[in-house]
Amino acid sequence: MRRNFQKLNAELGAEFDRYVAEHPAWAQKHVPQGAKVALQIEGNAAFNTWSRQLAKRMRSAKQPVVFVRIEKLAPVRSRIVKATVQKAA
Repeated sequence: MRRNFQKLNAELGAEFDRYVAEHPAWAQKHVPQGAKVALQIEGNAAFNTWSRQLAKRMRSAKQPVVFVRIEKLAPVRSRIVKATVQKAA
């Protein structure tokens, strides 16, 4: 199960990074500079506990920890707009 949590955390982390890049004002308002972020996902108590514990273990002394609750995710879809195929000789 831990490996599943690691994979989910990596996926959520990538999504959160994109969100912050697209909404920098939100991040500046809600996430203190240098904070350790523990991602939480609606409806997954076991993952949320694991994520909180990991953030607390990994933070440095006096480093703030914030919990970011992801309430809803859009469906995963491709961002490819156009593709071509070339046959190998």
